[in-house]
Amino acid sequence: LLEDRELERQATNLDFTSLADATCSNQRDEVRIREAIAGFESEVEIAILILMKAGAYDDSLRRAYEDGANITGLGTTDLVVKTSVATLLWLLCAAHCFAVFVLQDSDVCFQHGGQSVLVQGQVSVTICTSVALFVPVTAFLMERRGPEQGVFGIRVWIISATYALGIPAVFEVTEFLIEQQIWFLQLPFVDKYCPSGPVVFLLIWFPVIMAICALALLMLGQNLWLSWNFRGATMEKVSSSPDSDSNEASTS
Repeated sequence: LLEDRELERQATNLDFTSLADATCSNQRDEVRIREAIAGFESEVEIAILILMKAGAYDDSLRRAYEDGANITGLGTTDLVVKTSVATLLWLLCAAHCFAVFVLQDSDVCFQHGGQSVLVQGQVSVTICTSVALFVPVTAFLMERRGPEQGVFGIRVWIISATYALGIPAVFEVTEFLIEQQIWFLQLPFVDKYCPSGPVVFLLIWFPVIMAICALALLMLGQNLWLSWNFRGATMEKVSSSPDSDSNEASTS
């Protein structure tokens, strides 16, 4: 309820009806803006209306708006839920590494350099836990710069956590099944499993690498991400235009 009221208060500051009625305090800025959105006025109007109602914009909110659903405040609620999901995923990464290395019998599995592997596992657990605690802080700081910034940041953390947790687990389970020559996980054999060197590296350092990549992408910012997508769309448009021209020439 408080989120809905805050969104309504922010929406009243916009005082937006349509792009045709919109003005800018600087005439040159208004000309540049209208030239930039020429041909996409309806899309821009819909995006602004969704932002005013939901507090954010994404494809799911767009579909809900077009279906006639009440999307008031859904953007902020969606961000809260996604922040919880991202935090949980990074905590699972820490728990996975903790279960494999900190609780693992290093004398059995890691006869050579067991203490070193244990220390590396503790470092990975600490980093994953720190990232999990840092995710809500990131969401809060980026959301203050704009709801779309917060959504972008949480999306980066969720994707990176999914890869950090999923890829090492796939290699770990695959190696376990091949080593034990079984087709599905069986608990009596799990205690006897010791990961190989490459899998140990993935389990320890791949989550750390993904955390660094996610942090770097957040530092680059959403604008660079959007510019890459815009360039890709522009290249596709340019590459498709010769085909359309040739088709028009053949029909004429």
